Amino acid sequence: MLKSRIDLLEKTVSLIINLKVELSYRKEVVANLIRRLSCNSALKNLDYLFMCENYMQQGKDFPMAWKKAVSDSKCPYSEKEKLKLCALSEILGTADTESQLTMLSLYEQYMKDFLNKAERCQSQYGRLSLVMGFLSGFAVFILVL
Repeated sequence: MLKSRIDLLEKTVSLIINLKVELSYRKEVVANLIRRLSCNSALKNLDYLFMCENYMQQGKDFPMAWKKAVSDSKCPYSEKEKLKLCALSEILGTADTESQLTMLSLYEQYMKDFLNKAERCQSQYGRLSLVMGFLSGFAVFILVL
C-alpha cells in the first residue's frame, strides 16, 4: 500500500514536471497538453488524464473537466492531495506562461512534500512490520518449545 502511494506521488511529480516542460517549449493550449500527456506511457496509471481528455471532448471546459476527472479518479490520493491537484485547473491556461510555470513549480514542491512524507511513513512502518514479524516468529518459537 505505501509503495503504491509512493509510486503514485512520483508519477504526479513527473506529471507536473512534464507540464512545465511542455508549457515552456511548446506553448500549446491546455487541451493539447493534456492529450499529449495522457499518451505518455510513464503516466498511464494517472487515470484522471484520460478522463479529463474525455470530458473535454464531450464539451466541458478544462477547469470543470479537470476537477471532475480528479474527483472521479481511482488513484489513492489523500483529500489534501486531491485538493492541490484540483487547484491546478485554476492555473493552467489562465495566465501568461511565466506565471503558469511559477505556479507549477510551487505545486511541484507541494507534491514533493507529500512524496517525502509518504517515504518517511514507508520507512517507519516498514521497519515496524519487520520487527513485528520477527517478534511474532520468536513468540511462536517459544510456544512450540
